[in-house]
Amino acid sequence: MRTRFPSLQWHLMLSTGTVLSLCFLLTFLVLDGLLQRNFDQQVQSALTSQAMILVEELDRVGDVEAERAGILARFGLAYGMSNGLFQLIDGEGRVALSSDDTAWGELVNSTVRGDDVELYAFFWESRRVPEKDARFLYYRIASDATVRIGMDVSARREALRMTRLVFGLGSLLSLVLSLLLLGWTTRRAVQGVRHVRERAETIRHQDDLSARVPLPTAFRETNELAETFNAMMDRVQFLVKNLRLVMDHFAHDLKTPMTRLRGLAEQSLRRGGDDEDMELAGTVVDECDRITAELDTLLLIARAESGLSVFRPSAFDLAECVRECLEFFEPELEMKGMALAERLPDSMPITVDLQVTRRVVLNLIENAVKYSETGTVTVTGTQDQSTASISVCDNGLGIRAEDAEQIFEPFFRTKDHATREGHGLGLSYCRSVLNAMGGGIHYRPNQPNGSCFTITMPLEPPPEPKEDAG
Repeated sequence: MRTRFPSLQWHLMLSTGTVLSLCFLLTFLVLDGLLQRNFDQQVQSALTSQAMILVEELDRVGDVEAERAGILARFGLAYGMSNGLFQLIDGEGRVALSSDDTAWGELVNSTVRGDDVELYAFFWESRRVPEKDARFLYYRIASDATVRIGMDVSARREALRMTRLVFGLGSLLSLVLSLLLLGWTTRRAVQGVRHVRERAETIRHQDDLSARVPLPTAFRETNELAETFNAMMDRVQFLVKNLRLVMDHFAHDLKTPMTRLRGLAEQSLRRGGDDEDMELAGTVVDECDRITAELDTLLLIARAESGLSVFRPSAFDLAECVRECLEFFEPELEMKGMALAERLPDSMPITVDLQVTRRVVLNLIENAVKYSETGTVTVTGTQDQSTASISVCDNGLGIRAEDAEQIFEPFFRTKDHATREGHGLGLSYCRSVLNAMGGGIHYRPNQPNGSCFTITMPLEPPPEPKEDAG
């Protein structure tokens, strides 16, 4: 069972996106704190400056109440009656003198007693009502007199809020754009890796050793990976081609001594002799025929996979060809008590190699009958505008999931099939010749048990490559 690992692209995006998000969040919090601190410092600086100026003016006029009232009134007019409030409160917290407080409502009353403030010390207070957001400064100038200055900071607070909003939206927009750029960059970064994987899957499923990763890719590292993969596949293709040539020569050279051995055994049969010698000679002839057939099959597989096979296309009815193959196995099906379900159209005209096609169909039907004891062998045919398909399904032993990817390899036999006659070359032959003719073969399990093999072939042979005139 294949282990599921996280995608490299999503891992890069998630990890880098998380770091970016944390950086943007921390940056926003730090700058927001700096903005709030700057806001408080500006308000405190403005109130402190006004307090010092006001105290200096009050000291200049002394304890004359009328003069003090005039000074408070002038400060209120200069600062704006709705924006600034200037008062003197006594030790009990009652307002003794005040600038125009019409616009201040309930904020005009002090919540702090004069005795609560240390002499020549500052005391801060913030109060908020639906109409105003006020900041107050208390400065005690005598045992029974405390200067109280109020400032409406609503406009400044709104400006701070708008600054936060603009900065927050800007940060969020920057984060989104950064994540989009990150996604695009990581996608390009892993594109070369993805191409390598896709080509590897193509080689795995289609046995196409000529597949290569297109160059260039997005980055130097993925270029190097693709170049290494392509160089490795060049080497593999070279070794496989040489191996096939060796197999071809080996099989071809082995046929000569096998033919000679068979001839000697036939001569012994013709001369006659005792029963034991005759039986031995017959066994030698049979084994030579079997080995020669296997060698012929190996040669056909090697030539088909190396592109050296010469097919002889001819027009014929594929449905009629399949029916003739089925008639050959009807006695064995009847002997086993198995049923045959034929679902073929009346006609399936096709132009391919008749002998190769007949051998492929016979091989599939033979396997279905060989590995089944009961049930039904179902043969189905379909045709579209470009391809024809034949499916052969049975209710036999079936193939284990872990063996399904290897059944088309030469000499491979599953444990369940090892006791049956055969050498594991039939399916490999079918795949090789069908691929060489532009078709293919596919396996799927039959439900509830058994196997289904489907072959596809083009209706017309692929065009031969044109030779250059020069």
